[in-house]
Amino acid sequence: MSGHDVSIVILRDLQKLQKKFLTWREFTEYHAMVLFPHVPNTISFADAYAMHIPIFLPAEPEAWTWAWSQSDPYAGPGFPLKQQSSPWNFAAKAPDWYKKAGGDSRHPNPAFTHLEVKFQMTDLLDHAYWYQYTEYYLLPHTRTFRGIADLLVQLRGYTIEDALEDSRRIALEQAKREAYVISWMSVVMAQAITSS
Repeated sequence: MSGHDVSIVILRDLQKLQKKFLTWREFTEYHAMVLFPHVPNTISFADAYAMHIPIFLPAEPEAWTWAWSQSDPYAGPGFPLKQQSSPWNFAAKAPDWYKKAGGDSRHPNPAFTHLEVKFQMTDLLDHAYWYQYTEYYLLPHTRTFRGIADLLVQLRGYTIEDALEDSRRIALEQAKREAYVISWMSVVMAQAITSS
């Protein structure tokens, strides 16, 4: 792709044209994915990362607004069950990596205020604070861009070698991530079994 015209395919348009969803194999035929996160936890990001597809994301602070702009259905007003936290009695039994990341301490900024009241400038502080706990921030080896012009410049210079190296690094991180999930789930399952 380096030094050549950049071809950008909009997923929604591609699916309409083909009249079907892309298969996992079809996804991997692309060198990279550009994602504008519309919620704090898009499945498309998690899936692409798990498939080791290189990902371009908006840089901070733009990403703060993108990630929460339409998050109401995922944790919004009228849905208190979606706003519940994990029980604190699990925190003491959490794996060391979870404690080291601060998972066993309470947070100073509210997570849902921006969904419950009219926008205030302080919401940006909450967005910035909570962004550090999103996968967009936590997972390494993604690339960020500041505006469309910067994105196009980066894509124009993005080589197949760059894509393969990004994919290799993501694969290594994904393997570590899977080990973390297994560790965490073993704690949860052990707690559930001993509680019953």
